[in-house]
Amino acid sequence: MVLEFSAIFCYSPELVLGNRFSILALCKLLEHGIQTNDSRLVDISVKGDRVFNMNEGIRTRSKAATNPDQWTEIPVLVKIYKLMIHELSNCLDHAMMQKEEDDSEDEEWEDEGDMDGDGAQHIMSHFAPASDYAGYDLDGQDDSDDPDAAADPISRMDLQSCLVQFLRGLSQQPFYSKFSEHHTAQELQVLQNAGVLA
Repeated sequence: MVLEFSAIFCYSPELVLGNRFSILALCKLLEHGIQTNDSRLVDISVKGDRVFNMNEGIRTRSKAATNPDQWTEIPVLVKIYKLMIHELSNCLDHAMMQKEEDDSEDEEWEDEGDMDGDGAQHIMSHFAPASDYAGYDLDGQDDSDDPDAAADPISRMDLQSCLVQFLRGLSQQPFYSKFSEHHTAQELQVLQNAGVLA
């Protein structure tokens, strides 16, 4: 039962619990597996990265049926490590999109400042505020509206900083080569962009 739950947790942790909680739990599980050399974790192998055949050409459904996808097999602790790198990549992407969105909003405000007052007032007079409509933003409520979620220290935590700190500490351990030998080019790029690796 525990192994089945762990397998589900490793393949899609956000289905089991919230994403932040899942990532923190995976950090603790990885830390436990490394520190105790727990055979219940060390002896488990899971599907790793997809193996691409560069000579294959265009992959049709019939080719896919006769030659199914090939995957590497890696230790579950390496899979957990890779999931953390993937989540760090998501954090970096989100931060970049947020910055671009903020920059875009600043430019929009500058553009609106160029309009004369009467023109802008005339255009806006044709539109009613969204709050005038019944049911406005009922689906838009998120965890920040929930006082319990807002008080939870995990929801206030900076996940990107925690992951960088954890992965940086892991990269300085003597056993790190067991993990780094499984890096893809994209994972190395994420670790370098985040400042985990020099």
